[in-house]
Amino acid sequence: MNIKGIISADRPCEACGNTNVERLVVLENDNGELVRVGSTCAGYMLLGKKNRKNGSIVLDKAKAAQLAVDLMDKHGTEPAMLKRIAQAVWNRHGYCTEIRAGRVQLAPAFCA
Repeated sequence: MNIKGIISADRPCEACGNTNVERLVVLENDNGELVRVGSTCAGYMLLGKKNRKNGSIVLDKAKAAQLAVDLMDKHGTEPAMLKRIAQAVWNRHGYCTEIRAGRVQLAPAFCA
């Protein structure tokens, strides 16, 4: 699963049905389908344990992914701009990104 971003909670978590969430993490599964879940459920899906710490980690990554989306929407997707957006995500959140198919996305693996 890949983290695509974060949205306001206008619907319940699609994993557990919880309606008492502030925001939903948008994940993309292996079939390309989007799943909108609370941060605790997202932490479980991505990191294997349903606890507040994993939820917090995933929520921070979702904020980084959303920053990339927002900056691409605002500034466009020319190659030079994508490099600047990737650097901005690194500077603000400390997560590595990759440029694939004309988009900036969080890198799936750890990078130095």
